[in-house]
Amino acid sequence: MKPWPDLEQKLSAVIDRQFAEAWMFCPRRKAANRRAAADPSRQPQAVQMVFDERHSEPKAGRSAQPISTLAPWGDIELSQLTCRVLPDDAFIRVSDSRVYVVTEVQPDGQGRARLRFNLSAHAASCDDLNGGAS
Repeated sequence: MKPWPDLEQKLSAVIDRQFAEAWMFCPRRKAANRRAAADPSRQPQAVQMVFDERHSEPKAGRSAQPISTLAPWGDIELSQLTCRVLPDDAFIRVSDSRVYVVTEVQPDGQGRARLRFNLSAHAASCDDLNGGAS
């Protein structure tokens, strides 16, 4: 019996049920000196992810005023995916069609990962993102 992993899995499921949103995962790859394009070795798929568009971090120094970082992030259960998430992959937020490009993947060792994003554009589907061809 594994009490901690089982508890972590139950807690993860509760968090996702309460806070997760619908997203479309669009795997991409980037060649040298070229824009990222669809990665045919990995398939797009619908996923659920907890998303935070902005957050504040303490500022070092005498004033100690918090600063707003513009780096949005998502928290995702990795078992939803059939492949690894890599930098330059894109996620489309279903609620507003905004495209977020992954800049960093931080696995937590418990089956989830925190993804740092840059806001990129608007697209209704992975095909739209890739210029009509995925």
